[in-house]
Amino acid sequence: MKKTMTVLTKIALAAFVLTAMSLSITGCTKKEVPSTPAVTETKPETVQETEKHVVEPLTIKEEVKMIPAVMLWDEASLWYEKPDGKMYWKVTVDYGTAFDCYSKVSADSTNALVESKNAIRVITSTKEEAEKEFTKIKYQNEDYWVQTAIIAINAEPAVIVKENTFIYKAAEIDKITKDSLAKGTIIALSKDQPINGFCKIAARVGQKLYEDVYIKEEKISSNSDDIKALSMIKLIRNTKEKSMQLELLDNTKTLQVSDDIQEVLNSLEDELINGSAPASDSVSKAVNDLANSAADVIEEKAEEISSVIRQEAPKPRIIDDDAK
Repeated sequence: MKKTMTVLTKIALAAFVLTAMSLSITGCTKKEVPSTPAVTETKPETVQETEKHVVEPLTIKEEVKMIPAVMLWDEASLWYEKPDGKMYWKVTVDYGTAFDCYSKVSADSTNALVESKNAIRVITSTKEEAEKEFTKIKYQNEDYWVQTAIIAINAEPAVIVKENTFIYKAAEIDKITKDSLAKGTIIALSKDQPINGFCKIAARVGQKLYEDVYIKEEKISSNSDDIKALSMIKLIRNTKEKSMQLELLDNTKTLQVSDDIQEVLNSLEDELINGSAPASDSVSKAVNDLANSAADVIEEKAEEISSVIRQEAPKPRIIDDDAK
């Protein structure tokens, strides 16, 4: 019996061992199946397209150089250009008026210094047409065209303040001529530097237009009030009503004029109040020339004079009325 129990015990133990081994083998060979990762549904990001700004290259506009100039004709016309390329009258300015010319920018400019061209000028009242050379200018912040023949380029207004201001044909003391400019004459003073005490000028007296001639520096004033006073004197002489003349004369007292021009004003005041003759006939003549130059009848005629233009011996250039 005891023997039988031993055998059974061994059999049971053997069965247990086999079972345990079987379980052990099974656990070692079992493969873990990897779990599938959870997929989270995401919405695609909205890509915002930013507006593209094209940066234009910075363009620096070159400023056009302006060249000062002076009108050498009384009641002169300023013109504007129509699409047909022809010039038509716009406004009128006086002798001695200052303005600026546009410097040359186009290769086909007819002037080496300023912007000029040939164009047809139309007289509206008569429908008359004629080809003239015009220069582009700016006057009182407006663009116009003016006939090149009646302006002094690279100049400013000035006035003669001394008697017997002789004209020289060159900036040399021995180049004097018989011609002279009266005290009170408005001139165009070149911006060029004086040479040997002489200034280059241009001026029109009656029929004569002097260009590129010289006078002594000390006989000139470029004081704007002196020039304004001369214009006022012209206006006074052209006014017939006595009370208005005296009002205009009184207005000149606000001007800071030179001693020489003050003498002219004093003479005019004495003439108006006391009825005396002008103290200087040359001053009266100069002012009257300015006042009446627009009514001058210009004739083409040879005239023996010693003053020169461009250091030559002929007469000064004569401008016909058509130049306006």
